[in-house]
Amino acid sequence: EILFNVLAPAVIRRHITVGMSYAPSPSSEFSLTYLHAFTESQKANSAFGVPAKIKLKQHAIEFGYSWKF
Repeated sequence: EILFNVLAPAVIRRHITVGMSYAPSPSSEFSLTYLHAFTESQKANSAFGVPAKIKLKQHAIEFGYSWKF
């Protein structure tokens, strides 16, 4: 199991997201979102018997614009 997580780590269990949007007119909207994923780690033997440990934490910011028609 840990072999696949080294290739594409997916160990996050807890995260917080905060977002807001602003509509300057009825036909447009701006959005801003922030995500913080807390540090998580896994330790196990890989498929080849070698001890492996992975750790991941993440920050993400998203900015968007919507045009309504």
